[in-house]
Amino acid sequence: MVAPLNMCTMTEQCGVVRFLWAKDMAAKDSHKEMLPMYGEHCLSRQAALKWVQKYSDRWTSIEDEHQVIQLVEIATPTMLQHAEDIIRADRRVTIAAAATTLGCSHGQAYNMMHEWLGFHKVCSRWMPRQLTSQHTSQRMGLSLQHLKRYQDEGNDMLSRIITGDESWVHHYEPKMKHASMQ
Repeated sequence: MVAPLNMCTMTEQCGVVRFLWAKDMAAKDSHKEMLPMYGEHCLSRQAALKWVQKYSDRWTSIEDEHQVIQLVEIATPTMLQHAEDIIRADRRVTIAAAATTLGCSHGQAYNMMHEWLGFHKVCSRWMPRQLTSQHTSQRMGLSLQHLKRYQDEGNDMLSRIITGDESWVHHYEPKMKHASMQ
């Protein structure tokens, strides 16, 4: 019985795939041949297929093409603050422009804006998803005013109140979408 190869490199496995390809073995058969030897560290079936296709297209190296690797910077508080400053400076900024300014990928800029900062696009502007602490305190103050009015006026006052969720709605209703973006 042969012991599995626990310590192996991708280059080593690509060399094995190339050897088995030279023996005219199909990619799925190559993968089946390698699986008992490499165990959980084995190339995936799709990766073996990719390498067989490369060798079929006259690829001669067992190393992958030289790729420029960009280090991914984790979203630090300073990066998040910088992203928020960019949004607050220009609410119409695109994710691509913010990513370029921040020096990160499009996906990372998207995650910072949507997931961590809680912004989403509304008519091509970035808006906070939740109420700010100032809005919450204003809401609390208005609620206390309504309670005082209820004590003074009674049930008559309740028929004149319009309620809603945590969205702020202004009394301005634009006739066209273009007008709402201004």
